[in-house]
Amino acid sequence: MTTESIERRILGALRFVDAVTGQRLDEPLVVQSDTAATLRNRPGDYVIIAANVLNAQADAFDVPTIPPALASTDIAFTVSDPARRYLDRQATVSLPRDADPLNATDPESLFMPAEVRMYPSPAGPTWPGWALIRATVKPAPQLGDTGKERIANALLRVVRVSDDALIGSGMSDARGEALVGVAGIPITSFGSGNGPVLETTVDVVIEVIADPNATGAPDPDDLETNRATLLVKTSPQLELASGRVVDLIV
Repeated sequence: MTTESIERRILGALRFVDAVTGQRLDEPLVVQSDTAATLRNRPGDYVIIAANVLNAQADAFDVPTIPPALASTDIAFTVSDPARRYLDRQATVSLPRDADPLNATDPESLFMPAEVRMYPSPAGPTWPGWALIRATVKPAPQLGDTGKERIANALLRVVRVSDDALIGSGMSDARGEALVGVAGIPITSFGSGNGPVLETTVDVVIEVIADPNATGAPDPDDLETNRATLLVKTSPQLELASGRVVDLIV
């Protein structure tokens, strides 16, 4: 009888969550990268077990080599849902991550999975009590424009008018169709100003963010970061309410 010693370095992990609820997704996804490899563990996180940038350190156990500077290299992943409940997207993780146990609770720690928000497709799951926006996303009309074009892979940000707070977001699919769920809108809330004491609706606008030069699956985090320069348009004001479905062309 012989024994075999298997040693493996863990470089990080990805945790996929529902963009509306923040809950971890239990169903398997397809996670791919040209420069890294992942392995799905029992709880449902995707552990990064190899990355080209860290090949020199991966097998150096007896005589460890000096790793690159923390978060010095971005590793891109493409994520898709075989069940089509969630839209395809890209996600980026910076390696190497901080392996100091004293920093174990930091978001960039090796011991903390990097959370990746997955946005529902137009046929994605919804829950009672959500405010739902079903939108067709079109460019701003130009002179002589037929208005038939649509914007694919756009980020839709739901912004509350009263305080400019972001209360929800979603993505359009390849057809320019989007489902945006907003959770947590109370059935009644205290009004402000000279209006009614109790209100059942929330006034919002929808910001459309899109990169005309992007190809392949979108990276919603990149769109969010660069929203100031990639803002296509802002919708007129509309009202959301718990359990209400709003259909619109934005």
